[in-house]
Amino acid sequence: RGELRILPNHKDDLKHKVTYRTFGLLQYHTIGRVDDTAHFEMKDPRSHDKFADAALRIKVTWSKNVNDERECPDQILFGSGDDEYCLLIALILHFETFLEVNPGAKYMFTKADDDEAPNRLKTNYRTVLKKAVWDKQEFKDLSEDGEEGDIGTHSKRKLPATYAIICGMLT
Repeated sequence: RGELRILPNHKDDLKHKVTYRTFGLLQYHTIGRVDDTAHFEMKDPRSHDKFADAALRIKVTWSKNVNDERECPDQILFGSGDDEYCLLIALILHFETFLEVNPGAKYMFTKADDDEAPNRLKTNYRTVLKKAVWDKQEFKDLSEDGEEGDIGTHSKRKLPATYAIICGMLT
């Protein structure tokens, strides 16, 4: 949670305040890898059949956790009562600002359509997280030992997965 509070205040531009924040929220909500999130295409989020007013569906297809992308079930993305962590609000804001300047974009978070664009995005995102968040004392103060430790982009997978298990979800 601390990461999402610090990152938008790092720089006063749309890429940091909207794009990287939304990227982080989507990774968190899908319990995905940075690779998975960087490879989402504009066509991937779809309305939900039963909850069209309150949810989206998205399939994580870029995954090394399955042998065939058909094995990846749709994930349901619900809105939140907390506007700071609501993925749907963040996606709306991101798409409005992003599509205005990149109307034909293939990928959700990068204007370049070449197949290397997602790899550049994940490298840039990690660099921004390290500089803007992980290296800051404010973030280190959130950890138990006051050190960065083994914090990385997979930490955002560990937190929601652990929380889901604590709440009774099956592994």
